Amino acid sequence: MTELEPNSGEATEGELFRLLVENVKDYAIFVTDPEGRVCSWNPGAERLLGYSASEIIGQPTALFSTPESNNEQVTQREMDRAAETGRGEDERWHVRKDGSRFWSGGTISPLWDEGHRLRGFARIMRDRTAQKHSDDALKDALASAERVEQDRREVETRFTSLVKHVKDHTIFTMDLGGGITSWNEAAERTLGYSESEILGQPFSVIFTPEDIRDGVPEREIHIAGETGQADNVRWHLRKGGVRFWADGIVTPLQDASGRHTGYSKIMRDMTEQKRMEEELLRAHEGVETQVREQTIELRTANDDLRAASVAQSVQEGLRAKSEAQFRELTAHLHQSLWMFDALEARVLYVSPGYEKIWGRSCQSLLDNPGSFMEGIHPLDQEMMTRESSVMYRTGHIDTECRVLRPDGSVRRVWIRGYPITESGRIVRIVGVVEDVTEKRQLTEQRDAVLTRLQLHIERMPLAYLLAGPDMRYSAWNPAAERMFGFTEAEVLGKHPFEVIVPPLSQAAVGKVFERLKAGDMDAHGECENKTKDGRVITCDWSNTPLLGENGEFIGCISLAQDITSRREGEKTLRLRDRAIQAVSQGILITDPNLPDNPIIYASHGFERITGYRADEVLGRNCRLLQGQETEPDAVATVRSAIRDGRECSVELLNYRKDGTKFWNALFVTPVRDDDGRLAHFVGVQADVTGRRVLEQAFHQSQKMEAVGQLAGGVAHDFNNLLTIISGYSDILLSTLGASDPVRESVKAISEAGGRAASLTRQLLAFSRQTVLEPKVLELNAVLRETEKMLRRLIGEDILLTAVLDPHISRVKVDPGQLDQILMNLSVNARDAMPRGGKLTLETRNVDLDGQYAQSHVEAEGGRYVMLAVTDSGSGMTPEVMAHIFEPFFTTKGVGKGTGLGLSVVHGIVKQSGGRIEVYSEPGLGTTFKIYFPAIKELADSAKESAEKGDMRGTETILLVKDEDGVRGLALLVLQTYGYNVLAASDGRRALRAIENHQGSIDLLVTDVVMPGMGGGELAEAVKKQFPHMKVLFSSGYTDDSAVRQGILEAEVAFLQKPYSPQSLARKVRQILDKK
Repeated sequence: MTELEPNSGEATEGELFRLLVENVKDYAIFVTDPEGRVCSWNPGAERLLGYSASEIIGQPTALFSTPESNNEQVTQREMDRAAETGRGEDERWHVRKDGSRFWSGGTISPLWDEGHRLRGFARIMRDRTAQKHSDDALKDALASAERVEQDRREVETRFTSLVKHVKDHTIFTMDLGGGITSWNEAAERTLGYSESEILGQPFSVIFTPEDIRDGVPEREIHIAGETGQADNVRWHLRKGGVRFWADGIVTPLQDASGRHTGYSKIMRDMTEQKRMEEELLRAHEGVETQVREQTIELRTANDDLRAASVAQSVQEGLRAKSEAQFRELTAHLHQSLWMFDALEARVLYVSPGYEKIWGRSCQSLLDNPGSFMEGIHPLDQEMMTRESSVMYRTGHIDTECRVLRPDGSVRRVWIRGYPITESGRIVRIVGVVEDVTEKRQLTEQRDAVLTRLQLHIERMPLAYLLAGPDMRYSAWNPAAERMFGFTEAEVLGKHPFEVIVPPLSQAAVGKVFERLKAGDMDAHGECENKTKDGRVITCDWSNTPLLGENGEFIGCISLAQDITSRREGEKTLRLRDRAIQAVSQGILITDPNLPDNPIIYASHGFERITGYRADEVLGRNCRLLQGQETEPDAVATVRSAIRDGRECSVELLNYRKDGTKFWNALFVTPVRDDDGRLAHFVGVQADVTGRRVLEQAFHQSQKMEAVGQLAGGVAHDFNNLLTIISGYSDILLSTLGASDPVRESVKAISEAGGRAASLTRQLLAFSRQTVLEPKVLELNAVLRETEKMLRRLIGEDILLTAVLDPHISRVKVDPGQLDQILMNLSVNARDAMPRGGKLTLETRNVDLDGQYAQSHVEAEGGRYVMLAVTDSGSGMTPEVMAHIFEPFFTTKGVGKGTGLGLSVVHGIVKQSGGRIEVYSEPGLGTTFKIYFPAIKELADSAKESAEKGDMRGTETILLVKDEDGVRGLALLVLQTYGYNVLAASDGRRALRAIENHQGSIDLLVTDVVMPGMGGGELAEAVKKQFPHMKVLFSSGYTDDSAVRQGILEAEVAFLQKPYSPQSLARKVRQILDKK
């Protein structure tokens, strides 16, 4: 691992990237070749996977993929997907060097060379095992809670319905203290209390005073809590104090977690049965003797085990020491015991249970055995006649029928009988009659529930699968067939691994099976499954083990839901969320259906732009970004769009959390639901402050350019006029004596022309149309030379200080224009310090980086020389600073300034390739900073002195000027100095003039811009005939046309208008004499 040393210079982008990769500890970053072999390996990969770089380089990535992934060629599919789409996802289990597994979240990106050939893949991985387990646990917990709650509601509904509609059993529940908490309809009928009367009352209100005194109610719930059930048969009290005989059971209640929450009690009114039993005992005192005699015969009977069992019951009764004991035994039997004499076809004995079941007395049956058939329901009499005939022949009967009681009620009974034989002959038949009405009702209810359950299973949208202890399927509903494609016949008896579990999922599913076999009731989760047609789908599984009577595992029930689409949707949502969070623009979502249209979502981009955290703005209105300078019209545009439910775009000034201002390009779009109703607004915002600054500077530049073009055009016309005025006045002055009375008037004309020429030079400087004569200068030397002049200019009450960098670089600037800059800035500084102050000139080398250039229009990064002019004057407000470089803008009084000073400085600096900036605050003075590009050329020699000597000549000059006055002046001057002059008003006439000329042309003096043929084109045409001819161009300004005509090259002679006769003669002589 290497680090950049402080003085090692700037790091390259490649070095920075390498350092980043090598120092990332939490991410495995490595590169493979197209076949998946590792080519590079960062420390984060070594830390995550356990392999050092020397161990893994050249090895395939299959080395740390799971066997299941390798069997399915997952790595190859990931690389293929990345090569095809540009990006691959790596969300799966991997294996470290030590064999431990971890869940990775990562990406795969293809690497292409310049010929778009695949050179390999870059992979980034991160250990997300903890998050995976957390997500799975959360999903399982939520699903389990939902299933438990659903089961609880279903059970509660069924139980409530069952309890409510049971007619013959009083059922109520109690809390832990015995207070009644629920009360069914049968309880209301039996005990007389309505539900509203009894709820909250202690259940002891239904006990007799003597039982309450003996603590029977408390003992009942105590026994139930200790043993799980308390039985009792005793007298109870109805609402009015009436006693009734009832049997009951008290059992404890528990919630889903097994916590004891109360008790339930089931009672049945047995008063009538008890009365009938007591009457039966009194009416049949002689039965005991008869039964005792017949029992002797039973002892010798040889029958099967069930007949012996019934006979044993009779024997026990006959062996009772007293009639009361036997009556008590038979009275409490819910069945009826009977004995039939097969030889005499008469009933020998029937127990009191007959009366409970048939609703007829036992004596009636003893007196008339045929009355038995009369109690059979008419619809069952034919069947019972057949069954009776079989009984007479075989001694056996085992059937069910319905009994129609005298009160019209119908009971269902189960009749069983067994023969007693003597010498191979059936002599008696003993049996049992049992009332199975409630049992059959419960069976029918159970069958109905099972039928409904089966119908529900067949119609439910979830796949229902039932498996045995070996996990082979024994049930498979239609939803499972639709989901997996297999019919029930195709899967019955098969193991899941044979049909729907792919190899990649078998290890995980096998662990679930082990948990189910261990009795785990929470074996739920997601799994990748396969369908009959080979598709891989993701299913959410809910598995419940089935346990036998002894707690052994006998199978399991599984419910499955295909969540492939949901997972794909979640993946898409995650991708969208990552994309939204990655964009630099801020994204807001508001809810117009809530009061004040609050923010309900804010992206990371919003946080970066505004400085607010998302949790700080949620629930608040977007107006929190507005401030004092936010434009009301822009706000009104947004509010109108929101009110009308339409989209809009606007740029407005907003405020960050720290109070700084920024320009916000806001795009608002309404979002509607499936029914077309307005649901949300989405706002996308971008910080366009930089663009606004650049646009403002660009507009200022355009405005200055337009004004400059106007000023240049005006100066051109002035220069033509001033050339004539100044030229003729100078000629006239040269002919007047010192005492001539008109000399002063002509001199005044000449001086006025000079002042006008100075004004036009300033206009040209502002419009950047002055022809510069740049020199390579030592800026410090120029400042020292002008220091005395500046001291006289600013006065004695202002201290002038120079802070000059001795190692400053050289610049290339027109010396005269530099003097103009210093004078204009110094004059402005003087006027800002009417009571005196300090003026400081500073030079320094500076480096402007690329970031500075991007944020400043027309600026380029690089090495510059800075010239700073600082005063301690009154300073400027931001409003004044916004206009200082505009032409004719001034804060001085009328007649005290032209408004061109700073605009001229601005024009000179721009034309010289530099830039100017100003810093000022009211009361704190002003600093102008001018940046000239630094150069490495050697400094030019001092300004060359004008050539001395005679300016006369006899050469032939071709003079071409379109302005008659200027052409006439130049002709007069040149002829005065002895030259032979051919004059023409434009290029065409000039060419015709030389056709008839005999001899040579030594010099062409022409304007740059003329109607028809310009000066550059004319020069080329004339040089074809006179190749050694020299050229002097002149113009009042230089615009793009002059540049296009090529006259601003260094070797071309140029004379700026307005010029004097002497300067024209001197320039002509200089050019002609130049070798």
